Amino acid sequence: MGIALSSLREKFFGFSYVTVNGKVIRLLETEPATVGKCLLTAGYPPRSLIGLKGATITITVNGEKKQFPGRPGKNASIKVNQKPANLETTVAPNDEILVESAQTGEKADVSAGELLKKEGDYIFLKGNRVYIPYQIYVNGEIASYDKKLDDGDIVEINELGTLKELSQLTEIDFTQTDEVTVNGRKETLSCQVKPGDHVEWK
Repeated sequence: MGIALSSLREKFFGFSYVTVNGKVIRLLETEPATVGKCLLTAGYPPRSLIGLKGATITITVNGEKKQFPGRPGKNASIKVNQKPANLETTVAPNDEILVESAQTGEKADVSAGELLKKEGDYIFLKGNRVYIPYQIYVNGEIASYDKKLDDGDIVEINELGTLKELSQLTEIDFTQTDEVTVNGRKETLSCQVKPGDHVEWK
């Protein structure tokens, strides 16, 4: 009798009830209720339902600042009576709304090797075609291609470099030679080596 009377009163006063993640909320039956309206009544700000993108990181590459966006977030998952729903879904009295919170995406994930357009080039050393890999420095220290980069890192990509740097890569000590030529021209160890160059020494 008490339950029936309570039901009559609720209907008389124009109220209906639904639950949002176990919390009972009361709605006026002046117009069809939607999931969005129920969530607002339950205190869910619309922004809390949107999965934000992960943090962007800024990296300086050869003196130029570059930004890398974070990964996309995951929007909230909404169900009404265990069935997939959205903010526009109409709800009926005594419906059960379940909301799985939105998730922020992970911050940008960038490795040093991803900054390279290619990993190396060929030159000729005493007529022999030799592949020279590019060198990457992160914050002044040589780094592997798979090193993960952090916000604010300073990256220098040293392509083929100078004859001095080439000497270090190939273990050819040009300082112990009488003369070094590049494409037939005598050069100092500060000479910048380019792809396809022919390097000779005596």
